[in-house]
Amino acid sequence: MKYVLLMLLLIPIASAHLEGGADKVVGDYLVDFGYSPGTPIEGENILIAINLVNNSEQTVITPESVWVRISNGNDVIFAGRFHPEAKHVTFSFSFPKPGNYTIDTRFVHGSNPETSFNVLVGAKKEKPSEFMVLGVGALLAIIGIKFYFTFIKKN
Repeated sequence: MKYVLLMLLLIPIASAHLEGGADKVVGDYLVDFGYSPGTPIEGENILIAINLVNNSEQTVITPESVWVRISNGNDVIFAGRFHPEAKHVTFSFSFPKPGNYTIDTRFVHGSNPETSFNVLVGAKKEKPSEFMVLGVGALLAIIGIKFYFTFIKKN
């Protein structure tokens, strides 16, 4: 029973720990950043969660807002301000192409802690095109017809 109570108490602290992410200490704060799935793929949605934690007390802080910018090199892909619900910020995002992205965060709370995180986004695996499938099907049909006329029709 003690372990169940401990786990329930740790849920707010661990809420940004998804499959990927990191924690960074910024002054008196811990910025907890997480995302899922752990290996983001271009064009597919991921869930991003960001928490601000009092580093000495290990309690989640509800900031007034969180400014987030997502960039790839010099290209800013997204910039906006979120107002936390349930003490943290969560949102869905889809990276437009593979590469190394920087996610900058700035919290409107106390000394306005800010930090950055990197996310490596993989390329989408190409599915065979319709023409390739049709080409393979046509090739198999030709081989089948040749086999029929060469071996079966002779007998």
